[in-house]
Amino acid sequence: MKNARKQRNFSWLPGIALIVVCVSCDFRRSDGPRGSVPAEAEGRVIRMLLVGDPFAIAMSRSREEIEKQLGGKVELEIVGYNDGRRLTLLNARDEVSRFDLVAFDVVWLGEYHVNGILKDLSGRLSVDRGAFLDTAFSAAEMNGALYGLPIQPHPELLWVRRDLLEASGLPPPVTTEDVLALARRMHDPERQRYGVAWNAQRGQPLGQTMAHFFAAFGVPLLSEEGRPAFHSEAGLEAARFAKALVEFSPPDIYSMAWDQRTNRFASGQVAMTYGWAARAYVVEEEPYSAVRGQVIYLPAPHAFGRGPVTPLGVWAIGVPSNVQSVPRSVQALEALFHSDVQETLVRRGNATPGIRSLAEHPELREQFPVLATIAELDANGQLRIEVRPRVPEWDALCEILGTEFHDMLLGKLSVEEAMNRAYTAAVALFEHGAGSESE
Repeated sequence: MKNARKQRNFSWLPGIALIVVCVSCDFRRSDGPRGSVPAEAEGRVIRMLLVGDPFAIAMSRSREEIEKQLGGKVELEIVGYNDGRRLTLLNARDEVSRFDLVAFDVVWLGEYHVNGILKDLSGRLSVDRGAFLDTAFSAAEMNGALYGLPIQPHPELLWVRRDLLEASGLPPPVTTEDVLALARRMHDPERQRYGVAWNAQRGQPLGQTMAHFFAAFGVPLLSEEGRPAFHSEAGLEAARFAKALVEFSPPDIYSMAWDQRTNRFASGQVAMTYGWAARAYVVEEEPYSAVRGQVIYLPAPHAFGRGPVTPLGVWAIGVPSNVQSVPRSVQALEALFHSDVQETLVRRGNATPGIRSLAEHPELREQFPVLATIAELDANGQLRIEVRPRVPEWDALCEILGTEFHDMLLGKLSVEEAMNRAYTAAVALFEHGAGSESE
């Protein structure tokens, strides 16, 4: 049961930008979710808590276009990744939610589900499930409940400079050994060009990377019984691969995370990078990009002898369980997912829409070539949401991986020591439970 308390004022929190856009609603199209803003919503402000990923950036860029499609004013509170989860959990303590809609990484869904953070939207939404990418839609479901709609499904791919690849004489990398070989060939620090960029920053960034590398080596983080299962010889090989990448990485790799790696790649200083597909707008659209039109988007490389697995991340928009008016929030959510609104967001930088017709749109594929790669991976069944398990303990587990293996990268721990420490801490975590900031 939630604790009733005085509503929090978050205005003091660092890193929060407030963006106000006005929108109007039109559901005359038949190829997207449909509905209408109820009378009670007219003249009211719809408040959304978002994380500063491309979908939120696109929303802030599209004020005039969105005004023509949605009805009523909308306040977008855009925060950093960790703050998105933290503020949502804090908001759940309030008697009445500050927000009508909140964005969530589906990897948080296990925690949100057991703590009743979001409203089950099953049977409440007038949307066509078939209009969405299957894997993305199902990622927002858990135990028969639907907790949101996918606004940004995006796999982590390997981005490679086409011109440098052709000059190297090597084929596009398929395996992790290929990645090391190409990184070695293209690494030229004297010319300030480095082989590869990736998330090696301590904590969540590296923890996420280690989960992806384990998957590349065929190692599940958790067993079928839901207990840590990554301590194995293949798991050690995955850790050694991470350590081997350092030699061909920029000197500041130990503090490099999501935006830094793609920005560095766009600047032309690295020959390839691991990157979430939604951030393709950085290289394809930003004026400072030195590699526009020269990027190949490849499936996530896997270890030799292992099957191909490309991690899929999904940002979704849901309704807080303590929201003041469920009908108002539901109608606002449906309006946000009107096909015209979603197309506007793609054209303004949200390169990986959740609506199938947009992902297959010829003009949008020309604008964002990464969409063709995603469609092929989806058709081949290579996109995997379970690489980062949606369990309540995920956030704490990710911190463990990103802490112990960071000490390995720094040389403070051997590969074996880091694995033992991470595994021991993970076992203790799952034995005692992760708890929740909402408790």
